[in-house]
Amino acid sequence: MTDQSSPRRYVAFDLETVRDLSVDWEPKSEDKTFPPPAAHEIICGAFVSFDVHGVSNATVVAAEVPTLDRMALELRSQPCFVTYNGRGFDFPVLVSRALKHEVTLPRYFGKYGPRYRYGSEHIDLLDQLSDYGAAPRISLKTAASLVGLRAKTAVDGSDVETLVEQDRFDEVLAYCLQDAVITAALGMRFLLTSGSWTEQIYARPAAGLRDRIEVDERLAPLRGHSF
Repeated sequence: MTDQSSPRRYVAFDLETVRDLSVDWEPKSEDKTFPPPAAHEIICGAFVSFDVHGVSNATVVAAEVPTLDRMALELRSQPCFVTYNGRGFDFPVLVSRALKHEVTLPRYFGKYGPRYRYGSEHIDLLDQLSDYGAAPRISLKTAASLVGLRAKTAVDGSDVETLVEQDRFDEVLAYCLQDAVITAALGMRFLLTSGSWTEQIYARPAAGLRDRIEVDERLAPLRGHSF
């Protein structure tokens, strides 16, 4: 049970994945080569926890099963998850891989849990910014630029597999954490925009996230921001 007197905790998260060649899947056409969620192996997951008091944790977890275990732990605490295309990618990947590894994801399948599109336990920012698909969808990079965040790195999701093959694993971990921090920044701004937070409430966690960016070398590409 969560303490209802405590402030609502939010967890922004992001996954990095590579193709799992052990999964039986082949593209049906040349223009549909992106594997379905089940055919993605999780390389790492990054989690940024925040509430009205600030940012309490920003960490990245390496490897698939530890990432699944961390998500199971987060689900038990009943936060509101903040994602960018979490409904379309991150959560389906987690569910498929949990199925593979016999990991239980408590509460995810509850009636009004994070799986529920219009509930209070998951804010998918891609859904919100596109009005649930009524408007064209924009990338995380484009959304980040709206709040003044531009990562000074050429790495994107399509580079992860190459970086893993080249044993540049630390770069993948840093990139994953950067995306989770950007998602947290967007989540905070969305809570302000939606009226869930006032400007006074928003100021403290936003300042805490800026401080994290300044002290964590993995987040150095996000410095010089106007967020």
